[in-house]
Amino acid sequence: MIPSQPAAVRELGCGMASYLLAELGYHVAGMDISNTAIDWAADRFRAAGLAGDFQVGDVCEPLPYPDSRFDTVIDGDCLHCIMGDARRACLAEAYRVTRPGGHFLLSSMCGPPRSKTVKRRYDPTARCLLEDGRPFRYLPRSRDLSQEISRAGYRVSAPHMERNPWWNHLTLLAQRPETGCPPNVSSR
Repeated sequence: MIPSQPAAVRELGCGMASYLLAELGYHVAGMDISNTAIDWAADRFRAAGLAGDFQVGDVCEPLPYPDSRFDTVIDGDCLHCIMGDARRACLAEAYRVTRPGGHFLLSSMCGPPRSKTVKRRYDPTARCLLEDGRPFRYLPRSRDLSQEISRAGYRVSAPHMERNPWWNHLTLLAQRPETGCPPNVSSR
């Protein structure tokens, strides 16, 4: 369960989750590689009279926060945009800034695409959607995604699969154990 407000929440990317949680009284921080996303979040918060900490940056690089800073880290549909070893780095940083006993909430595309248009841009061997011949979305099987979060050190507890006409979308809640050392996170 996500702690009650005014808990500190960190969003990977800057989507609607930060905004909705700030409206409920949470202290939110978001980082996105896109200046446009940061500007959108800051403008929206300002217009609503909400406070948030938004920074342009790469969620796969060391984050500008101390260890165990956040009660909850949310993947706001960011992880499926990250490929290969960068995923391991992203999850390691998410784990590092999550307090012991804190939570990781994931929302990610997964599974093979369903629509004909999207299927034409899908590489089933790499499990990636392609844009101009290069991977730009990773769509692992749901069990592989759950295992990846477990390897990052979290205990997965509440996976929920939503099926839509394009691909599946997995939402899961995971918890960082109260005790123990950070795992040696391995990539897919």
